[in-house]
Amino acid sequence: MLSRVVNDIAQFFYKNDIIKEDDIEVYAYGLEILLSSVLNVLAVLLISVFVSQFWGTIAFLIAFIPLRTYAGGYHADTHLSCFLILLCVYIMDLAVVLFMPEQIKLYLFVFGIAFSLLLIVLFAPLDDENKPITETEREKYRKVSIFILAVQIIVSSSLFFTVGISDILMHFIVGQLAASSSLMFAKIKRQKKGR
Repeated sequence: MLSRVVNDIAQFFYKNDIIKEDDIEVYAYGLEILLSSVLNVLAVLLISVFVSQFWGTIAFLIAFIPLRTYAGGYHADTHLSCFLILLCVYIMDLAVVLFMPEQIKLYLFVFGIAFSLLLIVLFAPLDDENKPITETEREKYRKVSIFILAVQIIVSSSLFFTVGISDILMHFIVGQLAASSSLMFAKIKRQKKGR
């Protein structure tokens, strides 16, 4: 259904002389990625309202999206799979925040930072077979990934030392950990394929 909608939009752009015929597929693909991403984020935000975790979810997304964008990571085969994986990760985030004992959250905070740092330094960036990156892009994305993580560590450490372990901080740490762990799962998938 999503493919049909974006193809109709791309055809509309072509018929109104906004794009050339040769660009229809490229625009349709770009619109499909954009629309899928927007729908995924909106679904998570909608759930966050129902569970009274809107601002924590914003913190989760602020940590997750930039790091995942530049570091790369696991790519699902379909938009539905991508949505279901994001939903599972978000449910784990909610479980940590809502049900994990306070004493364990401190250990998760330390582990999350250390493990994220290790994975980013070892693996970032990981490209996708459908969207390979050049060596120049690889160097740039690596630097940006490390910079983003450094900023995230400074922000989360500042929050920790000023307000302690809060729900928003835990959402932030889980978002960071989810984005960096995606690299590990992508590496495992790649090794299974022999790439």
